[in-house]
Amino acid sequence: MIQLKAELQVPHSIYFKHQHPMPHQHLFQLQIPASLTYFRGHFPTMPVLPAVAMIDITQLLVTEFILHQTQTFLEKLNSLKIKEAVLPDQVLQILITTDPSSYTFEAQWLDLAQKKVAELLFSIQK
Repeated sequence: MIQLKAELQVPHSIYFKHQHPMPHQHLFQLQIPASLTYFRGHFPTMPVLPAVAMIDITQLLVTEFILHQTQTFLEKLNSLKIKEAVLPDQVLQILITTDPSSYTFEAQWLDLAQKKVAELLFSIQK
């Protein structure tokens, strides 16, 4: 079992930039450590962050920093679009928009030039 919180050194590695000017939006910045277990074997000669890691990291941000809970369970992954590879040690911003009434979350992974790297839409069990 991957200990994501420990590997990311939460909360020290994640910078909660601010609550975005739009209601229910939260902006985070983090550096994806090259030592992250997800990179092992995906792919040995050119490691890229797998989609499951993006889902796990996004869920961790929602759980810890938005809902302030210790654990949540993914109910449904509505969509996932990866537009660019995420490389070891890459610094990214993750903009998470929440719908408090339905526990639905949209996450946009952005590079520092604000180019969209990935988009996720998912819900968490209430």
